[in-house]
Amino acid sequence: MYSENPDTEALRLELARTKNELHTLSKRFSLATQSVRLGIWEYVLDDNRILLDENTTEMYGLEKGSSYSLEDLTQLVYPEDRAQVGASVESAIQTGEGFRGSLRILKPDGEIRYIRVGGMVEKDESGRAVRLVGANQDITSKVRAEQAIKDSEAKYKSFFENSMDAILIGRVDGTIISANPAACEIFRKTEAEIIEAGRDNLVDNSDGKLTKLIEKRDSTGRAKGEITLVRHDGSKFTAEISLALFSDTSGEKLLHILLRDITERLNSEQQLRESEAKYRSFFENSMDATLLTIRDGRVLAANPAACEMFEMNEEEICRVGRDGLVDTSDPALPKLVEERLRKGKAKGELTFKRKNGSTFPAEVSSSVFESNGEYMTIMIIRDFSERKNAEAELKHSNERYEIVSKATNDAVWDWNLKTNELWWGENFFTLFGYNKDETPSSIDSWYAGIHPKDKDPVMGDIARAISKREHSWAGEYRFYKANGEFLYVYDRGYLEYDENGIPHRMIGSMSDITARKTAEESLKHSEEGYRQIVETAQEGIWLIDQENVTIFVNRKMCDILGYSQSEMMGCKSYEFMAEEWRKVDEEQTAKRTKGRNENYEFQFLSKSGTGVWVSISTNSVYNEDGSYRGALAMVTDISQKKEQEIELQKTTEEREMLISELVKSNYDLQQFSYITSHNFRAPMANLIALLNLIDEGSLDDENRNIIDMFRSSTNQLNTTINDLVEILIVKSSTNLLMSENDIEAVYEEIYSTLLFQIVETGAVINRDFKVRNIYFHTTYLKSILMNLLTNAIRYRSPSRQLEISIRTEEDVNGNILLTVADNGLGIDLKRHGNSLFGLYQKFHSNPESVGLGLYIVKSQITALGGSISVDSEVDKGSTFSITFKAHK
Repeated sequence: MYSENPDTEALRLELARTKNELHTLSKRFSLATQSVRLGIWEYVLDDNRILLDENTTEMYGLEKGSSYSLEDLTQLVYPEDRAQVGASVESAIQTGEGFRGSLRILKPDGEIRYIRVGGMVEKDESGRAVRLVGANQDITSKVRAEQAIKDSEAKYKSFFENSMDAILIGRVDGTIISANPAACEIFRKTEAEIIEAGRDNLVDNSDGKLTKLIEKRDSTGRAKGEITLVRHDGSKFTAEISLALFSDTSGEKLLHILLRDITERLNSEQQLRESEAKYRSFFENSMDATLLTIRDGRVLAANPAACEMFEMNEEEICRVGRDGLVDTSDPALPKLVEERLRKGKAKGELTFKRKNGSTFPAEVSSSVFESNGEYMTIMIIRDFSERKNAEAELKHSNERYEIVSKATNDAVWDWNLKTNELWWGENFFTLFGYNKDETPSSIDSWYAGIHPKDKDPVMGDIARAISKREHSWAGEYRFYKANGEFLYVYDRGYLEYDENGIPHRMIGSMSDITARKTAEESLKHSEEGYRQIVETAQEGIWLIDQENVTIFVNRKMCDILGYSQSEMMGCKSYEFMAEEWRKVDEEQTAKRTKGRNENYEFQFLSKSGTGVWVSISTNSVYNEDGSYRGALAMVTDISQKKEQEIELQKTTEEREMLISELVKSNYDLQQFSYITSHNFRAPMANLIALLNLIDEGSLDDENRNIIDMFRSSTNQLNTTINDLVEILIVKSSTNLLMSENDIEAVYEEIYSTLLFQIVETGAVINRDFKVRNIYFHTTYLKSILMNLLTNAIRYRSPSRQLEISIRTEEDVNGNILLTVADNGLGIDLKRHGNSLFGLYQKFHSNPESVGLGLYIVKSQITALGGSISVDSEVDKGSTFSITFKAHK
C-alpha cells in the first residue's frame, strides 16, 4: 500500500489553495478584459465550434450566448482579408504555433471595424491541435488616429509648400535649414541662397527690434512683431514675423519662422474693401438684370435692373422664383440647364415673362458657384427685344441698314456667306478710322482687323453657331483701328437660313466697349486679389471696427461658426461667445487698443450652440493719425485637437486603471508556490494572449516598465507551473520508464540549448566522461543536468571567469557518480544546509531565481533511488555529486 510522503501532502494542500487563487485571478482578468474592451474566443476543432465571450460578440455585432462555426465568422471578415485570416488559422493548426495579426470585419449593420487578434494552440497528448484560444481587441480608433496623423503630415507638407506666407525653418544661432517657395519669392532668392545667407544676411541688423524679438523668443519660446528684411537686390521692406521654438524627433531645438509682407497685406485689405464696394456698386447699378438663385429655382436677390425688366419689386421676384420669370415652355430652357449642370456655366437665349404676363426674348448668362457649402447661380439677363425687331427690319431693306448705322454708334455689317462679300455701315469707318474707298468689301477686311490672339476663338465660335443651326452669335474681341491701336468690341450677328436650312446671310453690329472692358479689367484685377486672399485662406478672417462690430468675415470663418456671412455682418464679436468668455474678450480688446497683438486660444459659440475651440492671432489696424480703427483676426479651428487631447487623457486614465489592476494581479501571481494540473493552462494561455495584445507603443516609459515586469512575472509563473507539474509527476509516479543514456549525447543537447548564455557569459566548461552510459529516466537526467548548469551560470561570480567541470566515474559498488563543480558564488551551508533542497528556497538575490531547481533535482533523483550531496563555500564555488544506482 502506497503512503504519501510529507512533501507530496504539502503539494496537494497547496493545490487546493492555488485553485481558489486562480479562480479569483480569472475573475479579475475578466474585469480587466471588459475595461479595455478585449474579447476572448475559443475554437474547438473537432466539432468546428467557436465560443465567444460578450466582448467579442458585441465587437462583431453578433448575438450573445450563441456558438458559431469558422465559416460563420469568416463571412464577417472583410472580403480582402479572408484569405490571409484563413491561412493564419490553417498555419497555426498545422504548426502548433500561435499567431497574431490584424484584420477588418464587416459587421451585420455594414460598419467596418479594425480588430487585432492573437491566438495560441492547445494540443492533446499525441501532439495534435485540438483547440485554439485567443483574444480580440478593437483597434479601430487607433487605426483611424494613425491615418489622421498621416493626413495631418500631408496637410502640413502641402501647407508648407503652398502657403502664401514665407516660412523658414532654422536654428537659434541664425542658421537656416529650409525655406518654402513663398520665402524664396519674398526674398527673391532660391532656397539654397537663403540657406547660404542665413539670418544675418536676410535681416536688417540695424533694426533694434531684432534683439528684443530674440530675447522674447528665448524667454517664452515664442515671439511676434515687425522687423525689417533685406531682399536679394538690397532693397528693404517691413514684414510681420512670428517665431516659435520646437524640438524635432532627435530633441534638437529648431525655430519656426513665419514672415508676411505688411505692405502687401495692408494693400490687400484696402483692395478688399474697395472690391466689395465695387461689387455692390456693380450689382446695384448694372444695366443688365442680375439674379442670385439656388438650384431649386428660388431667387435670393435681384438688382434694380431686374426689377425694372420684370416690372416687379425684389420681394415679388424672390416670391415667384425662377419658374415665375422664365417661360418654361421655351425649348431652349432644358438645353441651357443641362449645359450649366455639365459645365458649371451656360449662355444663350431664353423667353422671359413680365409681371403682366407678356413675354420677351433675352440673352442670359448663368454661372454656378459655391457659397457656405451651398451651390448658387448668378444669372445676368439682357433684354434684346429691340434688337430682335431690328433684325426683322434688316431683313426687309438695305436702306434701313444705313439708317440704323447712322442712328447708332455701332458699326453695322452685312455678310453674304455665299459670296463672302461684306458690307460695312458708315459708323465702321468713323469708329475705326478706315478709308471707305480703300477698305475691301470682303470678309477678309474684317478678319484682318481682329487681334491675332482673338482670331481663332472668334472664328471658332461663329463656325460652331453655323454648324449647330443657331440663329445668333455674339462675342467680344479686340479690333485694330487704322492707326494701329485696338478697341474692345462687342459683336452680335444674326443668321438667316434659306428654305433648305443653309445659312446664306449674317447681319450684325459692333459696339465699342473699350471703356467698359478697361473698367472690368481693373475691377477683375482688384477682385482677383481679394478672391485669392479669401478663397485660399486656410484660416478664418474676421475684421472688426473700433466698436468690435463685424465689418467682414470670409467663408472659412463662417464655416467655423456655422453662420452665413450676412448673419455675422454688423454683429458685435461678443454675440458669438458664451458669457464666461466675454471677460477674456474684453481683456484682449483692451490689449489690442494699446497695440499689443497676441496669439491665444479661445472658445466661440457656434450657431448650433456648441463650443468651438480656436487659435486666434490678432493685428490692430490704425488710422493715419495713429488712432485705433479696429482689428484683423486670423482664426484657426482647433476643436479636433482639443477633442483628441480630451480623448487621450481619458485613454490614459483607463490604461492607468488597467495597469494598476495588472500590478495587483502580478503581486497575487507572485504568491503562487505551486501548480495544480494541466487544467489551469488554458487560463494561463488567455493571460499571455491578453498581455501580447497590449499596445506598449502608446504607453509611457513608467507604464511600459510595469507591463514588462508583469510579463516577466507571468512567464516566470508559467515556467513555475510547468516545473511544479513535473514535481507532482515525480511525487505521484511509482513506475517510470528507465533506459540507458549516453551522457555525452545528453550533455551535447543541453550545451546546444544553453549555447547563447555560455557564449554571453564567457563560461568555460570542462568535461571528463569516464563512464558514458547511465541507466536512468531520460527526461529526468536532462532536467537534472540542465538545472545544475543553469544554476552555475546564474550564480556565477562577477569577479572572475566562470569555470564548470563535469565528470562521471564508477565507484567500488558499481554505482555511477556524476559531479558538477563551479567556481561561482557558493552557498553558506551553515545557514542553509538543512533547507538546501527545500521547496521555494532561495540563497541569493538574483531576480530570476524561483527556488524550485534544486528541489526538482533532488525529487527526480530520489524518486528513482539515487542520491545527491553538495560541498560549497561562499565565493569559492559549489560541487554537486549525484549517485545513480548500478543497473542489475
